[in-house]
Amino acid sequence: PESLAVLGAGAVGLELAQAMSRLGVRVTLLDPAEAVGGIRDPEVAACAAALLGAEIDLRLGATVETATAEGDGVRLTWRLATGERGEGTFARVLAAAGRPPNLSDLDLAAAGLDDPEEDGLPDFNPRTLQCGTLPIFIAGDANHERPVLHEAQRQGWIAGGNAARFPQVEAPPPWPAFSLIFTHPQIAAIGRAFDPEAARDWVVGETSFADQGRARAMDRADGLIRVYAEPDGRLVGAAMIGPGVEHLAHLMAVAVQEGWTAATFLDRPFYHPTLEEGLQTAVKAVAERTGGTR
Repeated sequence: PESLAVLGAGAVGLELAQAMSRLGVRVTLLDPAEAVGGIRDPEVAACAAALLGAEIDLRLGATVETATAEGDGVRLTWRLATGERGEGTFARVLAAAGRPPNLSDLDLAAAGLDDPEEDGLPDFNPRTLQCGTLPIFIAGDANHERPVLHEAQRQGWIAGGNAARFPQVEAPPPWPAFSLIFTHPQIAAIGRAFDPEAARDWVVGETSFADQGRARAMDRADGLIRVYAEPDGRLVGAAMIGPGVEHLAHLMAVAVQEGWTAATFLDRPFYHPTLEEGLQTAVKAVAERTGGTR
């Protein structure tokens, strides 16, 4: 289409908005949140908005109020968090605002389950995926616990295994939170999300891709890494936007899951010149502040 309004700045909305923009479509992206991709770290969120906003008309903090047909297109009106109002006419509108689990037609009460919670879900154990004490298990998009594919796949194995073994059920420990958005540059969040209160006690290491050697050589020197650690140097999470982030994020996910300190992380091989050295630099900043350098 000549123009497109995308509702929702999550993974699907961002990826498709950027793809359509690069195909020559005039794209406006609207989301009531103040950050793209659910990024909670304000520094990374600002960097992401600046980089993606160079290609897409970003309207963050915008709540769509009306949608009316106008010719072959759609006219939208929206209100910003500041109270300012906006409007625009678009050839097409893409709704990418997410969806809740669709369980209402299953008549779960007939299976002996209690009335669902306010979100429409039955009470279930997030580790065993068992609903109450019944031989009923809920996984993936049906429970919306962690709506990403690798988690849904694991939940399928857990739920299926527990159903087959019932009444013996297993409760594997959860994986660290891990999400990727395949925009250019890519966005990732690993482990504990940024929280202003918790961050007062964290040690934060940072790397800008603007100064990272391999990124500069590739002419992709845009982005930011922020790594979070406890005062003893134990790595607990990270947020990042930049080139090759999908690979750096996997390294970080392993470090968080294994409970590595910054010193342990730095005692692993890093080839030169690579993008991974950018993550190494951020972790080194943590080690220097927690007495864990080698």
